[in-house]
Amino acid sequence: MSIRCRTYTNYEDFVNLKEQWPEFDIRYYETDFEYLSALYKENIGDGQLLTILLICSNGKNFIINGIIKHVEYSPKIAYFTLKLIRLKKKCFLVGPYSILGEISDYTTANDIEAALSRYCRENDIDYVYFTLLSKESLFTKYLSNLKNPLKRDPASLPEEHFLLEIPESLESYLKTKDAKSRYNLKRIMKQLENTYPNNVNIRMFTEEKDVDVFCEHAENIAQKSHLRPLNVGFRSTPTEIKKKKILANIGFFRSYILYLDGKPSAFICGILYKKSFFTEHIGFDVQYERLSIGSYLLLKVIEDIASNRCAVTLDYSYGSDSYKKRFSSLLNEDIRIRLFIPKISNILFMMNIAFFNAITNLIRKMLKKTGFYDNIRKKIRTMLRTLKEV
Repeated sequence: MSIRCRTYTNYEDFVNLKEQWPEFDIRYYETDFEYLSALYKENIGDGQLLTILLICSNGKNFIINGIIKHVEYSPKIAYFTLKLIRLKKKCFLVGPYSILGEISDYTTANDIEAALSRYCRENDIDYVYFTLLSKESLFTKYLSNLKNPLKRDPASLPEEHFLLEIPESLESYLKTKDAKSRYNLKRIMKQLENTYPNNVNIRMFTEEKDVDVFCEHAENIAQKSHLRPLNVGFRSTPTEIKKKKILANIGFFRSYILYLDGKPSAFICGILYKKSFFTEHIGFDVQYERLSIGSYLLLKVIEDIASNRCAVTLDYSYGSDSYKKRFSSLLNEDIRIRLFIPKISNILFMMNIAFFNAITNLIRKMLKKTGFYDNIRKKIRTMLRTLKEV
């Protein structure tokens, strides 16, 4: 089966794809046509926006969305980056679940991979990085078993993806927990409200005019969170603010901030899309850690969504943070996986990825087996935060 490849990199071309979109089952907001077209129109992205339309001879079409990005790779062991090694690469970064169309057989998977590889070679792209695919999808299985070792990812990364089926009420949610967990969650709520009587407030942000205030307050919290020293989590950048305003303008933005004595203390940056609420970022001021304010806010968000019936699932996005497991009822298995373009300059890159990923996995496995993993991770995060403050 032959595949023709068409690419779209600007708004004027991209809008011509509007008639194609209804053919696909869109479940994730980053592949929503209205949202993507707004990004193209405003030219908002961390790289060159790129949409690839793959036209198959059998009449089936597939769409792949992402960005072309120049990356500077340095290997990591856990949280520590080895900056002595720096490799510059050009990547086609494919967004989460951003392959539209059902790949139902290995012949089609092979043809799509060949078309992508051909496009990358012609445009001097070193690799394609699929940031999130279903682990059980046929295309994932195909990529995982590529016979060519110069194409196959030596260090694909499985991701636990937790979700919560929205209960009828917070009380019914608590009833699903065992007696000890139910007691602890109620204690969290009572303790915070007793510590700040009449001074616990939660504000919901949904409108475009609210975005600037939300981003300002969320950034204030994020600067004091345990994630900022790791250079992950929410950041209020001009690009991020523009994206949030687009989401608010089309009705997808829904975020919350917890205020204690009028001070922003915890936030949940969320997206409401097709009856799913996605927690894009969660953060809290570490000075309130003993009060478990992140858990308190999450419980209140579950209560709000349950009472409004605006979503049927709460999607925690990828990542195996312990709170996601505690507050979930479903688990999907996803994966991050690369498709490399065979070239001599990629061999050292692939060797670095495989070697340092193996070390990190070995250390993590040993720590989990001995029961020290969570404690050591917490101590390292505290140490990095202390160093940053100094």
